[in-house]
Amino acid sequence: MRSRVETALRISTGVMIFSGYLALFSVREYGVTILAIPFLLLLLAPIGESLERRFPIYQVLSRAATIAYGCFIPLTVLTWGLLNAVISLVIFIQAYSLMHRKEERNYYHIFLMSFFLLLGACSQSPEPSIAVALLLFLLSAIWAFMSLRLHVETCASQSILPDILPLHAAISSVPSDAGSPFDAGLVASVSLVSLLAVLLTLGVFLGTPRIEAGFLGRGEGEIARTGLNRSVDLSRAGLLMEDQRAVMHAEFPEEPERRYGGPLYWRVTTMPQYYRSQWNRRSLRETYEPGPSYLIGARSGGPLDVFRKRMPDRRVVHQTIYMDEVPEEGLPCLDLPQRVLVSEKLRNAALAWDDAQDFSIVLRTTASRRLSYDVWSEVDTPSPDALRAEVHNYQERLSTSDYEVLTYQDLLRETRERVTQITRDAKNDYDRVLAIQSWLSGPDFVYSTAIPALPPDHAIDSFLTTYRRGHCELFASAMALMIRSQGIPARVVSGFRGGDWSGIDQSYTVRASMAHLWVEVLFPTHGWVVFDPSPRLDEAPTGLRRMTSILSSYLLRAKMFWYQRVIRYDSGLQFSRLRNLSLNLIRSIWSGDAEPSAASSAGPGTVSRRTLFVVTVLLCAAAVAALLWMRRRKSALRRLLTEDQARAVQLYQRFRRRLRRSGLDIRGKSPRELLNELAARGALGIERAEAVLKAYHDARFGKRPLARALYASLKRELRLIRLP
Repeated sequence: MRSRVETALRISTGVMIFSGYLALFSVREYGVTILAIPFLLLLLAPIGESLERRFPIYQVLSRAATIAYGCFIPLTVLTWGLLNAVISLVIFIQAYSLMHRKEERNYYHIFLMSFFLLLGACSQSPEPSIAVALLLFLLSAIWAFMSLRLHVETCASQSILPDILPLHAAISSVPSDAGSPFDAGLVASVSLVSLLAVLLTLGVFLGTPRIEAGFLGRGEGEIARTGLNRSVDLSRAGLLMEDQRAVMHAEFPEEPERRYGGPLYWRVTTMPQYYRSQWNRRSLRETYEPGPSYLIGARSGGPLDVFRKRMPDRRVVHQTIYMDEVPEEGLPCLDLPQRVLVSEKLRNAALAWDDAQDFSIVLRTTASRRLSYDVWSEVDTPSPDALRAEVHNYQERLSTSDYEVLTYQDLLRETRERVTQITRDAKNDYDRVLAIQSWLSGPDFVYSTAIPALPPDHAIDSFLTTYRRGHCELFASAMALMIRSQGIPARVVSGFRGGDWSGIDQSYTVRASMAHLWVEVLFPTHGWVVFDPSPRLDEAPTGLRRMTSILSSYLLRAKMFWYQRVIRYDSGLQFSRLRNLSLNLIRSIWSGDAEPSAASSAGPGTVSRRTLFVVTVLLCAAAVAALLWMRRRKSALRRLLTEDQARAVQLYQRFRRRLRRSGLDIRGKSPRELLNELAARGALGIERAEAVLKAYHDARFGKRPLARALYASLKRELRLIRLP
């Protein structure tokens, strides 16, 4: 009958394990299937312990599986990403500990892995349901550590399994109702400690000052990080945290000293539609770029290549860009892209011009969005005199629907009168735009990462008249709507601004904190012209932010090097084959094809059966070599023994295996202790055990002979040793 201590240990350990996976469940990426893992592990744990106790080969197979998993760790990093690869490693370590007999330190390993799963979930913006996982982990941790300590002391005091603590073990010599350290007072004490721990945790959480939540955590608003969004909601309030993570690496291979001299506006997508304090994408009838209608096309069946006919009298700037995660809104590049080329062949991926008629290029894929690509942009910087000389008649140049979309605004009458006052001295549209930009960039407005709580209706009016502080979204939106109130078409553009120059590799590093929103104004003769009213000053990060910035830059460069030099290295090892090895291995062997088919040999990610066989043999050979290396010390010791001593060692090992299969714990026990244990349990054949151990001592340490006939006789005697 199991003791109450062991029952408490089993339950609290299981709850702690489940809380780690419940935390992962709160992250949308994993889903409900992640909860099947803890139930499966807890069901298989007793089976694994039983197999280890009865079959020595189980240990060998477990070590081989561990070595094989270690060989595939780099593959998991590239396939799932660094964080998911670490989480999978944590799950493997926890599963390995559960599937074997456990000492005290193994329990601590299990507890620590559950804590790591909790940390992994907290770092991925989990849902509020993670609070349940945190509460379960806190309560189960208190009970698990207390139960483990009591279990160790109980086993030591009763001389039952002093070092080994399997989940299924029972303290058979002590009745569950008598002598158990679990009494009503102890249970009440631990329950009280658990309650106090929960209250203390809640008090620290609610009482600690948090900038994003206000003083003592009672403020309004939410926290957001810099980055790109599919739409812009101007009524959202909270705190904007700058993310110093490096997201893009860019080079200008054809520029002098590989350094670009113009403004760095990495255009991603445009948002021409405005309604009720929100900007969204919308397709226009035309591009409204100058010149005739330009051909737009794309090549397939090889490297991805999208292109269009070049515009006259425009400078072409070549960029080589690497992104670890391409935004779904579009590929960042300088305005205006004329061609985008992805030199490597991508499976299940396609590049295409966006339907919004703004020359945005989108990547459509169901696989990884890691990409290295080349862009040729047509850069045009019209002179102020040329823009002032334009005579505009937008209603004749634009379609009626597009003109309504590009000039719609809902500014109040007082705000429109203020715009008229600001532009009263302007004699042309360009000067009107400059006057609005200068006013917004002046001393009356302040850039701030604290997003004010603007009303959902007429948010920009409140920003212009009351708050006059905010981030780039408010400044760009205010300028676009103010320009529209003058009948001039305008839209906002989402992307990145700027880049950190590195003289070491002559490249620019773009960070998530450089995500930006600016304005494009339509001048029919020159097309869309960039304006930026944001007074934001890009200050260099200091302290911890600077350290994070530097580390993220090196990490992005390492990923780019691995992607370009290993994965895309056509004349060497194609890592995509290794990545697809695990997927094609079973299918290829099952089909029994001796040679790869024409379809399979055409793609870069397919692997023939011969290649699979060679790689599998190499992995198995590596696993066997590692096992042999682990046993090298034992083999070296045996080579130093005489023939009689070697037979004595083999006899003693057979004796220990016999006892282990009979259910007796043999770890850390000398031959005399094993003999005493057999005597205490009333084992059958105790005199035969004494004869075996005497022969072992005489031959191994007394250097007396152990004849082959006596060795064979003693092996047969081992079969008669049994526990009652």
